[in-house]
Amino acid sequence: MYTYLMKSSYGYKIGKSKNPENRLKIFLTGTPDMRIIAYGKGNRESILHYKYRSKRLKGEYFKLNRKDVENIIRLLKNEFSPQPDSKTYQRKLNYVIPFGKFKGYQIKDMTSKEELQYMKWFLKNTYEPKSEICKIFRWWLRQMI
Repeated sequence: MYTYLMKSSYGYKIGKSKNPENRLKIFLTGTPDMRIIAYGKGNRESILHYKYRSKRLKGEYFKLNRKDVENIIRLLKNEFSPQPDSKTYQRKLNYVIPFGKFKGYQIKDMTSKEELQYMKWFLKNTYEPKSEICKIFRWWLRQMI
């Protein structure tokens, strides 16, 4: 699966596809000025939709500025972290929530509005703000904003 960023006169489209170039061909029938800006392996669509929710035009279309586009390109090329392949980074991404409503979820899968709200609620109501889970929740929320 790939996540892609495309542009047309309507706006930027953030989506996912097994084959972004074939997906573009489908869009060209109804939107002849559509073009691919970037795509990368992995499903980061929901992360990007959440991060840019305030810039949503309609559906998967967004009104993005140059900096937004540059950040998305870096994310799709896995350049969004100084050391994305480091053991520490991978450990954080693979951290499994040990309790509560989302017990068993990996942190990298916590991308929905409800899941992120849960993290914020947990951080606000915890008695151990310096615990490992709090550090990881804060780190993940920074990645998502």
